[in-house]
Amino acid sequence: MGLARPVSLSARVIALTIVLVPAAPAAPAVADPQEGTAEPRPAATILREFDSVRYPGMSDGADAESVAKFEREISEAATRQQVLALELATVHPGHERVADVMGSRWILFCTVNGDGEQVLRETDEWVRRLARPDVAIAAAGARALAAITVPDFEFAKRCALAEAALATAPDSVQVAVALTDLAWKFTADPQAQRELAALVREHFAGNDDVLHGLQLVERLGARVGQPLALEFDGVDADRIDGAPKALAEWRGRPCLVNTSFYTPGWVGEHEREARSEFAALRARCPATTLPVLGIVTVFDAAATEAIGRELSPEGDPALWVERASWERSIVREQLGLNQDGAWLLIDAAGVLRAWSWNLAELARHVDRLLAPRRRSI
Repeated sequence: MGLARPVSLSARVIALTIVLVPAAPAAPAVADPQEGTAEPRPAATILREFDSVRYPGMSDGADAESVAKFEREISEAATRQQVLALELATVHPGHERVADVMGSRWILFCTVNGDGEQVLRETDEWVRRLARPDVAIAAAGARALAAITVPDFEFAKRCALAEAALATAPDSVQVAVALTDLAWKFTADPQAQRELAALVREHFAGNDDVLHGLQLVERLGARVGQPLALEFDGVDADRIDGAPKALAEWRGRPCLVNTSFYTPGWVGEHEREARSEFAALRARCPATTLPVLGIVTVFDAAATEAIGRELSPEGDPALWVERASWERSIVREQLGLNQDGAWLLIDAAGVLRAWSWNLAELARHVDRLLAPRRRSI
């Protein structure tokens, strides 16, 4: 069951916008801008071109052709800025905006190309080459994003990279985003989530945008170990496949609850990954052992039927589809969440035991929670 939400780094990174795009193919290797050039171009010319690059807004539609066009335009714009940034740093290494444009280059590698490994390689090289504090700070922010972009890193290594970046760039929004995403997407350990959230709040107490992004982590973290009561009756909603009127109807056995905001037809990389993870979990834990309730918020009443087909083609999991404005949605009013989804693991007593956006991480807690039940069956 996919989570319909912006991609991995969340919209807090660049202006905090470009990350609405699923990872595009890695940008091609860029040759030395001076090769074959008789005269280096003036910095003003390079920067004028860099600043004139425009990114598209949202996709014109949710169909595959519109999404592909949107992603292609994003990728082309990012590649152009990456080339220009490298040209400026190579030809005018002492220019005052080198740190700014190279920082953008590295962030784009993470947010558009999904290539954190390229960032780790390049930042090491350029920090040594230029030996400038501002470049080191820009590199640190990008390395923090790389920590949540490289696919195969262990959680401890991701945390070490982000904390090292925090030491170099204690005011970097990119570092704050990385630490928040580590708590939200890369672990389901309540203690680790609390520690990461505390680190963000300690260092970014005066940054309202950062603290807004931290809300989900802190609000759900505060409810771990507490009974979770959700009442669904009496609001404008449709229940599909016999979903309950209240979470209490499933009291007596553990269950998974998935909250998400949904746009029919938009199935990005993270939605596909989430469905694959859900299928793997369902193979280990059939619905009779671990029922799953999906709470899906839509802003278009006509989308209900499409949701039933796309998210639950075989009638599993049960879906509770809410037609609501954002201001009166269940996940906002009763869970205090913003427009980002999460998986919630509820034990047989109705207590929230763990949560995460990452179902694969939460599955570890599922196995532990179900072990006593399996022995008793």
